[in-house]
Amino acid sequence: MTNRTALAVTAAALSLAAIAMPAPASAAAPTGWNNCPAGTFCLWAGPNSTGVMAYYRIGSINVSGQGLAKGGRSAWNRTGSSWCTWVTPWVRDPLPQTGDRNIGAGAKVANLDPPAMAVHRPDWTHCV
Repeated sequence: MTNRTALAVTAAALSLAAIAMPAPASAAAPTGWNNCPAGTFCLWAGPNSTGVMAYYRIGSINVSGQGLAKGGRSAWNRTGSSWCTWVTPWVRDPLPQTGDRNIGAGAKVANLDPPAMAVHRPDWTHCV
């Protein structure tokens, strides 16, 4: 066997080994208040910044599209302005409902009950 052939066989074997080997388990997604990026509005699936986290710079008319199927149960507003949370996905000309909130700049809310299904800055529409 020539050096060139041996090299090709070795490369092929290593390629197959790399494909067949399971990838190492990835680290769990970070949770907690400290994982909310500065300048964003963060929502977590669970209370006290637990579970899946999504963050926003503009807002979302339905947070289920960002992995929060049952809404956000805790929030931190790390922006310089107030944000609104809605208990239903946003629709044109929404009527205020019990549970809709205005969360001021810098505020943390450990338990949103009922959960937030939509978030936005107040200039999109009115806040309660």
